[in-house]
Amino acid sequence: MPTLAEFCERVPKAEVHCHFVGAIPAEVAWRIAARNDVPLPADGPATLYRFDNFHQFIDRYMTVATALRRPADFAEAVYAVLQDGAEHGNVRYRELFFNPTDHHHASYPDMLTGLLDGIAAAETDLGVRCRLVPSINRMQSPQIGVQMVEQVVAHRRDEVIGIGLDASEPAGPPELFAEAFAIAGRAGLRRTAHACEDYAGLDGGPPRNATTCLDLLGCDRLDHGYNILADEAVVQRCRDAGVPFTCCLPGSNPVLRPARIESIRTMLELGLPVSLHSDDPAMHGANPGEVYTFAAEVLGLGIAEVGALALAAVDATWLDDTERSALRSEFQAEIDRLAGER
Repeated sequence: MPTLAEFCERVPKAEVHCHFVGAIPAEVAWRIAARNDVPLPADGPATLYRFDNFHQFIDRYMTVATALRRPADFAEAVYAVLQDGAEHGNVRYRELFFNPTDHHHASYPDMLTGLLDGIAAAETDLGVRCRLVPSINRMQSPQIGVQMVEQVVAHRRDEVIGIGLDASEPAGPPELFAEAFAIAGRAGLRRTAHACEDYAGLDGGPPRNATTCLDLLGCDRLDHGYNILADEAVVQRCRDAGVPFTCCLPGSNPVLRPARIESIRTMLELGLPVSLHSDDPAMHGANPGEVYTFAAEVLGLGIAEVGALALAAVDATWLDDTERSALRSEFQAEIDRLAGER
C-alpha cells in the first residue's frame, strides 16, 4: 500500500513548464563543459547549482547554456533530462522550453538536430515522449525574438509545437514581443508566456500582463500567473476562459518566495485550471516527484487532489484532441490502480 509520498512519486505526470538548461543534471552539465573546455563557476557538480538570488541563478543558467556547443551535447543533455524526470517522478510526457539565443556557440539547426536525436533515443529507450517549445529570452531585444521565431519557422519540425516567453518579466513586458508572437501565430505555432510571476526581492509582473498575453500575443495558456490574484477582473476573465496556469513550487531552493504556496492555494480554491510543474528541477533542487510531494504536504492535498493535478497537466498540453484523450485515459487508469493499492 503506497503512502501519500509514494503516490506522489509514482503518479504519472505530464510536464509543460520545464526549462531544458535548468533541468540538466549537474554532473551531465559538468561533463559537457569539461569536454568543451568551458570553465564553470564551481569546484565540481555538487556546488554547480548553488546560488542565493535570482540574478545568480540567471548567471549560472546562462553559463551552463553556453557550454553546449555541438549536436551531441544537446542530445546527451536532453536525454539526461528526460531520463531524470522518468526516474524521479514518472514523467511520461514533456513540452520542454529551450532558449535558442542563449546557446551562443551553436546554430539553431545544430541544436535542433541534437535535441531531436536525444528525444528520439529517450522515447525508444524509456518510453518518454517530448515536444519542444523554443522560448524567447525577454532580457534580450524584441528584434532578437523576431529573428529567433523566424529561424523556428524556417526550420519547422513537427516536434516543435509552439513558442514561449521567459526570463525576468520586469525586463521585458509582453507587449514588446507582439511581432514575434504574430509571426508564430501565422505559422500555426501555439503560444504561451511567463506572466504575473513572482521573484525574491524583485517586483513581479502585474495582472495586466496576463491579459496582454492573451489578447495581444495570442497565448492559450500562461506560465506561473500568481500575481493575477491582485485583480479580481483578471481572475474572472481567466476563469471564464478556462486559461490553464502552469504553476511551479519553490522546492528546496530559497530563491522563490514562500508566498507562492499561498498563491497556488488561492488559485486552486478559486477554481482556476492549475497544474504543477518542476520549472528548473536540477537547478532548483526539486524533481517532479518532490514537487508533487511538497505540494501535498504544504497544500494539504490527498490522493484525489494529487490525481486531479496530474490530469490537469494533461489537459494543459498542446497534444491534439485524440492524443490528449488517449494520454488522459492512460493516466486515469494508472491513477485508479495506484489509488486502489491504498
